[in-house]
Amino acid sequence: MEKDSFGGAADLADFETLRKYLAVKETDEKEWKEYIMNIFLVINGCTVLFMQCGFALLEAGAVRSKNVTNILLKNFLDLLIGIVVYWACGFAFAYGKVKRKDDYGNYTGYSNANTFMGHKHFFLMDDFYGEFFYNFVFAATATTITSGALAERCKMSAYFIYGIILTGFLQPVTVHWTWSNGFLLYPQQFLNFPPEVYFRDYAGGVNVHAVGGLAGLVGCIFMGPRLGRFDTTRKYHIPGHSTPLTGLGAFILMTGFLGMVLGHGQNIELSATNIVLGGATSAMMIKRIKPLLAGHGRHKQHWSFLILVDSTLCGMVALCGPCNIIPTYGAAVIGVLASLSFLGIEHLMVKFRIDDPLGSFATHFGGGVVGCIMTPFFMVKEHAGLNGIFFWDLPGWEDGACLYSPFYQLAWHIVGLLCIFVWTIVLSVLVFGLLWYFDELRVKSDSEIRGIDIKLHGEPAYPNAAYGHGWDNEGDFALEVLEVRNSLSDQEAQARAHTGIHSRRTVKALINPNLRENWKNEVRPGGLIEMTIAEQQKTMKMLKNLLEEESDSDMNLGIPMDTFTPLSVIGTGQLQERLKQREMVASTFSKDGISNPACEMRDD
Repeated sequence: MEKDSFGGAADLADFETLRKYLAVKETDEKEWKEYIMNIFLVINGCTVLFMQCGFALLEAGAVRSKNVTNILLKNFLDLLIGIVVYWACGFAFAYGKVKRKDDYGNYTGYSNANTFMGHKHFFLMDDFYGEFFYNFVFAATATTITSGALAERCKMSAYFIYGIILTGFLQPVTVHWTWSNGFLLYPQQFLNFPPEVYFRDYAGGVNVHAVGGLAGLVGCIFMGPRLGRFDTTRKYHIPGHSTPLTGLGAFILMTGFLGMVLGHGQNIELSATNIVLGGATSAMMIKRIKPLLAGHGRHKQHWSFLILVDSTLCGMVALCGPCNIIPTYGAAVIGVLASLSFLGIEHLMVKFRIDDPLGSFATHFGGGVVGCIMTPFFMVKEHAGLNGIFFWDLPGWEDGACLYSPFYQLAWHIVGLLCIFVWTIVLSVLVFGLLWYFDELRVKSDSEIRGIDIKLHGEPAYPNAAYGHGWDNEGDFALEVLEVRNSLSDQEAQARAHTGIHSRRTVKALINPNLRENWKNEVRPGGLIEMTIAEQQKTMKMLKNLLEEESDSDMNLGIPMDTFTPLSVIGTGQLQERLKQREMVASTFSKDGISNPACEMRDD
């Protein structure tokens, strides 16, 4: 006779089987959850890693062509050196804490072993591979921001030293304070803060971007401006060599920002929307206010694409901290404030003659600080567990929450910023100060003027020997008409110009460009500069011929050259014809004459 379903040995056996089944199922769910989380971290880590490509293109386009190889090499080394240093000690300082086990031997959490810096898991002795990979690319990003501020004049030895320290120690410690179990993430109990009050930096607006920008500022101060950027009374704009490269890099960086916010896995749809929206409003604001501010100066302000890029990135940096806990209109307002911060810092940098070729400090430091300060104003209880100052709960005490919680949040953010600033400035001054003292910070003046690529790397980004071809035309375009300036005589240069070999090269030069004799009488393609020179020569020749014709006409009429020709002698019709010719020459010269933007002075 069967027992009823609520008693007997059979029921006990079934219960034991069910317990084991549930235990196995729970274990499987944990494993699957960990597996999916690691996939999520690695995929988004790859997206953030792709930001290095964006930084490389942006920085390469923003520097002069003679230093492109150097800047690309440093961006590549940011990853290679970064992963080795972060594997050895960076991850340990950032997340190295003692894991705590439960009664069943499972890891359930971490003990508060050290709130200042980590001290475990050097050389990645535990299986934190997903967390390690995702966080190492953040550290490499901070180093890249610093190297951009020091572009075109920094020694490779100095780069290695500050890169290792920044990736392996300086930035990881700030990560421990804000993301691990540091004193900023877990305020001390004697402060009696509500549990919802802690330092909020969701995607590294402060511990990545602001830290990298501030370290770059210290380096710029010790290193000094590039030669030709300032003189005793004026400032000069030094343009980069390729706006398209800069634009392409900016697009890649915008994609990388999405990886920075999505990898943390909190309110990812809101985070993605806010960070792009913040960049957009920052860009729109700067396109309106920059021309208005510059309109009061001496120089016309153009609609600069490069300023648009920097402002967009500044707005996205500002949203790295609060993007997961604020409404969309809050993101729009923070983006606008970020653009104002960018403009103000850029103005101060120029006023104090601090040369930052890429605007790294204004973009990353300014954006990070604005986002951190504005988080306590716009955060909402739905996402943050606490309403911000703009949504303050006036009744006083609600569900045990303190009336002044949002103000505590603001105060704690200010304290956190000051702590991170002091830490970054002190270590940066020590590093860059020692490098400056031992003359290991800046390249020699000769190398800076002539270009770092050939002197240091022996590998220019755009070697002249790689240009040219052996054909008389380029598809539908014939190679003729340009009168190029070289060592040839005027007759030879004119003959070569009419044979269409301006960009065509001889067989010897194409086969072996390393022999000097193969380049004898070779015409080097000069691009737009040569075209501009040729057009000016053409215009001057037209003007000269016109003056000679007028001179011959005056002489034929028996009138001295140094006297005024009266209307009665020349005739009204002839005078009108001459004036018409002169106006045509003047308009041609103003349209096609030389205008070198590198020599223009700008307010930025």
